[in-house]
Amino acid sequence: PAAPAPAVGGEALARTVTDGPNEELDRLLMLLLGALANAHQRVWIMTPYFLPTGTLIGALQSAALRGVDVCVLLPAKSDQPWMNWATRNVLWQLLDRQVRVLERPGPFAHSKLLLVDDYYLQFGSANLDQRSLRLNFELVVESYDRALAAWAAAHFEAVQAVSRPVSRAELDARPLPQRLRDALCWLMSQYL
Repeated sequence: PAAPAPAVGGEALARTVTDGPNEELDRLLMLLLGALANAHQRVWIMTPYFLPTGTLIGALQSAALRGVDVCVLLPAKSDQPWMNWATRNVLWQLLDRQVRVLERPGPFAHSKLLLVDDYYLQFGSANLDQRSLRLNFELVVESYDRALAAWAAAHFEAVQAVSRPVSRAELDARPLPQRLRDALCWLMSQYL
């Protein structure tokens, strides 16, 4: 039977998007890539786990090289240290293409937020890692609402103000044992 019309609860244009390893596979990744391709001023990402695919890295680099302010805000210390280690192995690819990477101080926050320009917002259960984008069943809400986007931008700016930038020099200064550990964790990232 046809689904009943959804109830109207406000003025924001929004929808839920599901993704999972069934007929919905890659729906979220395609949505992310589309949002990044349409960005003009900013792409701000807040996520606890960041193990992006090569395609997602390329989309972030492309946006930054177009002059979009691309910022990825990560926890300084994760509840799963191997996630931080694996992430550190790929951050140079973003930093070399003018993507800003910041680490927020504790306590660990599990917030997931994508903000594009002044109108598009996405939040929900999905992390930007292989497990969320390929293996897990996830649910996100996307919204086209300037008021909600403004509220999210203010929250992002407040967290950004107390966060510390990650530099390429810092990544390059890691001792060889740490680099090897980070690279090994990256190799296992599809299973983390």
